[in-house]
Formats: sequence, structure tokens, C-alpha cells
Amino acid sequence: MLCFYFAALCLLYPFLLSSQDTFFGMRAGLTQSTFGGELAEWFEDNGQSFEYRPAFTTGIFLLAQFSEYAAFQTELLYVRRGTHFTNHDATNFTTEQGAHMETTYSINYIDMPLLLKFSLPADQYLLPFLYAGPVLCIRLGTMRQKTVVTTPQERNGGNWYDGDNISTQDFAFAIGGGLDCNVGPGRIQADLRYTMSFGEIYPVPSIDIRNRTFLATLGYAWKLDM
Repeated sequence: MLCFYFAALCLLYPFLLSSQDTFFGMRAGLTQSTFGGELAEWFEDNGQSFEYRPAFTTGIFLLAQFSEYAAFQTELLYVRRGTHFTNHDATNFTTEQGAHMETTYSINYIDMPLLLKFSLPADQYLLPFLYAGPVLCIRLGTMRQKTVVTTPQERNGGNWYDGDNISTQDFAFAIGGGLDCNVGPGRIQADLRYTMSFGEIYPVPSIDIRNRTFLATLGYAWKLDM
């Protein structure tokens, strides 16, 4: 998959060189992420739920407009992912009846999307768009927190510590859309995307758990003189 990512980058690079207009921008926003995959579905079927965990993202992007309606956008984003996992069977950790275990994962990534972007000009100021493309995700670090909840008022544990052996890289596909608004020397860009991992985040064949992430961001791009 890593070879596929760099092959896509090489194919799209000529469009960057021949672009009509080039923009450089910065963006930030919020994320909602959880785990998916066959093992995650099995856990949920047995009463152990994975919940979406809110976090944030920020980074920079480069947009190359190679026609009136099409562009290539590459990004370098810091993205915090993870999940909140509830195991309703905590008998291995306490003898209290009705207790459950809560586990929170916080996984930090650098995302490098390669997006093909198609605009639908509404007027000279507003440009609705759709985009899609592969994403290479490089893990920076993982933290995990376990808490045994015996009653709503009593919680044991809760300390953060180094997480399990999460894979150092992930490969995903992003799809989304948004709105560009021409303002001043550049444009404001608001977007919403869904990123679905194709790689298993645990390097063990029998553990099929994958990242699932929604990102909502707002940014501004300046037109470059090239």
C-alpha cells in the first residue's frame, strides 16, 4: 500500500507543475473517531461498545488548480484519533457486581492525503466541491487509559500509560466535500470528510481493528505567484 501511495503521488506531480493557480493554506478543526473492523463488530455484538471519541486536527495544505473545475490537493495534518471502549464484563478486575471496564485510546498521527478535487462553481465567490483520495497515516504515539467503574461515583485507575503495539503506519481513503469562498488575496475553505482505514492498526493478522474518522475543518489559502 505504501508503494501505491507513492505511485499516486508520482502520477499527480505533473499536474502540480502545470497548474493554472497554486494556493498554500493552513487549516484546523475537530475530529470524531472510533475503531471498526471485524473484531470491533464482534465486540459490539457481545455487548462491548466502541464509542466515537472527540479530538482535533491541524495542518497545512497545497492546492494546485489545473483546470476550472479540477484540482489536486495535498496536505500534511496532525490528527488525533482513538476511541472509548466499554467492556461490561469486568470480572477479571473486580469482584463488585455490575462493574464495568472503560478503556480510552488516544493515537496521534501525521496524515498525508492526496486528494483529487472537483469544484462546482456557483458564482465567482462560492465554489462547492467534492474530493477523494488515498491517505498515508504515520503514527507518532499511543496512550491508553483503563478505568474500572464499580458505581457511578466510584472509579478506580484512570492513569494514562503507553498503549499497545499499534502499527507505525496506516493506509486509508478519504472522501468528502465542502465550500470555498474567495476572500481577499485567497480563499476560505470549509470541509467535512470521512477517512476509512484499509490497514489493520494492530500488526497481528487475527486482530482486525481499523480506524474510522470524521474530520471537520476550516482553513484559509493564499494564492502563490509562481
